[in-house]
Amino acid sequence: MVALQSLTQVSRDTVRLLFLDGPALSTSIPRPARSEMIVIDMITEASGWTALTARGMASAVEAGYGIEKDQRAQNY
Repeated sequence: MVALQSLTQVSRDTVRLLFLDGPALSTSIPRPARSEMIVIDMITEASGWTALTARGMASAVEAGYGIEKDQRAQNY
């Protein structure tokens, strides 16, 4: 598994965004981050949308974003 710490800050922020908010329009994701993460199979693109792969999802959970997502859900 790829540790998020080894990615650029933009890529880490992108993983966090996609994990917390779900798929996003590909044009809203910076191209360098998209390219970096597609190569290492953390995101996928289809029909103009970008989403986390299973590897990206696992990395986000490992980074603790699941706790943040749970806290957000409790505040709604």
